[in-house]
Amino acid sequence: MYKFCKKCDSIRSIDDFNKDKSKIDGLRDICKECRNSLRRANRKNNIHKFIEYENRPENRAKQRADRLKREYDISVEEYDKLFEKQKGVCKVERPRSVKTGRDGRRVPK
Repeated sequence: MYKFCKKCDSIRSIDDFNKDKSKIDGLRDICKECRNSLRRANRKNNIHKFIEYENRPENRAKQRADRLKREYDISVEEYDKLFEKQKGVCKVERPRSVKTGRDGRRVPK
């Protein structure tokens, strides 16, 4: 099946359109390629707003929680407990006070 993109005025496969439950056919009016270019242009023209939004304390906390969940599958509370239990040192990595050379071996003091 095919659909008309209102932005680039071309007929494209329905696989080239994102889903949108509010539309009758369940697809957006513009293709993925056009939507991506619009989003890139919007971000470029309003970069100061995006940076300001990302640096808000409440957003930084959410980003941290999302990253911990995605990368380690733990909550912030679980991470804080582990951090406290391990006294701020990762069990896998060496303590930061140990100096190493380029080859990863310890450097004598």
